[in-house]
Amino acid sequence: MWAYYDASHVTFMSGAGTTVPHIQGERTLATHHCPICGCITHWESLGKQEPRRIAVNTRLMDPAEISDVPVRHFDGASTWTYLD
Repeated sequence: MWAYYDASHVTFMSGAGTTVPHIQGERTLATHHCPICGCITHWESLGKQEPRRIAVNTRLMDPAEISDVPVRHFDGASTWTYLD
């Protein structure tokens, strides 16, 4: 599960600058992972478009901290619509 934001609205409280980015293909996205455990922490857009996007891996968050956050399910396989 991912939480999507405008990059200017995200602040890393710890570990900022310590993840390892992986950039492939068209070089428009950097997927970051922890250099110790290998878990993907977030991805960020690299393009010049505004607003810059970032997605945070919510599975690494304390479930109690995000229990009241609404979840929208998206059909990215065929209809490209939200299912709620």
